[in-house]
Amino acid sequence: MRLQQLAARWPVERSSGAYRGMSVQLVAGLDATVAVASAAGLSDGWQIARTLPHLRTALVPLPWQDGLLLRRPLPPRTWLESFRHEIGHLLCLDRPSLRVAPLWFQEGLAETMVHDGADPWPTVSNWWPRGAGSWPNAAGSAHGPGWGRLVRDACADAPEAGLLPTLQALPSEFRYSAWATLVQMLLEESDRADLWQQDWIHGPAGALVARMPADFGVAEVDAPPFLRGRDADFHSPFEPVLLASWPAQTVTLDLLHWDGSEPLRWRQRVGSSGDAVAGFSLVAGGRDARVVWRQNTFGAGVFLLHAGGSAPPHAYESRPQPARAARWRLLHLRREGQRLVFRSGEYRRVLDLGEAGLDWPLRLRLWVRGGVAEWQAVP
Repeated sequence: MRLQQLAARWPVERSSGAYRGMSVQLVAGLDATVAVASAAGLSDGWQIARTLPHLRTALVPLPWQDGLLLRRPLPPRTWLESFRHEIGHLLCLDRPSLRVAPLWFQEGLAETMVHDGADPWPTVSNWWPRGAGSWPNAAGSAHGPGWGRLVRDACADAPEAGLLPTLQALPSEFRYSAWATLVQMLLEESDRADLWQQDWIHGPAGALVARMPADFGVAEVDAPPFLRGRDADFHSPFEPVLLASWPAQTVTLDLLHWDGSEPLRWRQRVGSSGDAVAGFSLVAGGRDARVVWRQNTFGAGVFLLHAGGSAPPHAYESRPQPARAARWRLLHLRREGQRLVFRSGEYRRVLDLGEAGLDWPLRLRLWVRGGVAEWQAVP
């Protein structure tokens, strides 16, 4: 939603005398985030971006002041989404006719400001174009159409279930995308200010399903690409994919299903902040076993078959790279029958997937824990 539309439908009222300004605090790093959150009276949940109406302030934290983050032309995509969302809340503070709206509408409205002009019915293809060496673009929802499948399934299980309770029950990331689509639909349907009073949205969820495009929400909920956690960056084909997580937390990004018909070749590096560990996993549906590459900030790594349960206590079997930390490491992966051949520099491992019961195709999942890492496709 554009600011001009917001101002026209819900005008600002400054009847309380002198106008009070608003502020956004952009916080980077663990210590700074904790300090600012504590000063604002937040004892927990300080990792989450939020608006504090009583302070007329929005806090938008970034986990680390890491070189991999600082050298990029823009902050991570998910951080920018959080920033725009919180700005949306700030812009609504002095609009009494909007502040009386229910929470779902206010959150959905703020979310429409995240992707101004984006398709309200995002598909995998229009926010992550397919093709050799392709990477995501910046249009559309970071979680694609997954919420549509959940709503369709909920309607099939309980045809009379209410629309708003059904959306409220969705996982948070899906819920915000669904609310944004609902708000955008209402904005296009009517010029009234109290859009949340429209009759059909207080009826069964099937009313929304009936308005969905036929191909929306029919794929699996977590079809690649699928992101879990914050933060992530994938602005263009020219920048590496970046994942950043808070201490003791993990961010994952499922990229694709790989059948081994073509080899995989990319490079990876891990930032120097925190106690960062990053890599990739190859997982199969319904199986605990998975193939894992784990690499630390100095480039040392290990490639192993993880049979489930707690992480195996393997030492890093490849030597750290010389020179500085956060250096690129080239990774090669190819299939030979049921065997998986991995190579990185002089380090080489061959794993028999048949013995572990892993079937093709395998899902490629990038991940980082407690720090920052980047990946980039190599021709």
